[in-house]
Amino acid sequence: MVIIMNIDDVVSEKVGANQGDKFDLLFKMQKQLMDKYKVPYPVSIHTKEGQKLLREMAGYVTEEIYEAMNILKNRPWTNYQIPVDESHYREELSDILHFVIELYIMSGEDANSIFDLYSRKHRVNKFRIDSKY
Repeated sequence: MVIIMNIDDVVSEKVGANQGDKFDLLFKMQKQLMDKYKVPYPVSIHTKEGQKLLREMAGYVTEEIYEAMNILKNRPWTNYQIPVDESHYREELSDILHFVIELYIMSGEDANSIFDLYSRKHRVNKFRIDSKY
């Protein structure tokens, strides 16, 4: 017998002050899954095998993005509204985040390095917008 469970079947975890930053906690939870399923990390971006594994993981990210997009059925050319399964959409977004975090972990990044990379890129984007680049 197959038991099916989805995101609506689970109660949200409360993150206490002693558990640390939520972003750090996401990385910790993902590493636990990776350890359980023996996903290698970090992998070298300088080897064929490392690049193969990273491309494969990026493919999973892309696949989840397409799954989320496929839930959004309303197209510009339709004359009626199609209801959206919001729960399924949010679950696919969560899948995307799982695989993105896993890709970062496989690439040797952690929550702090990603925050640094993101904030630096944010400043670049802000400069480009402000300077009409």
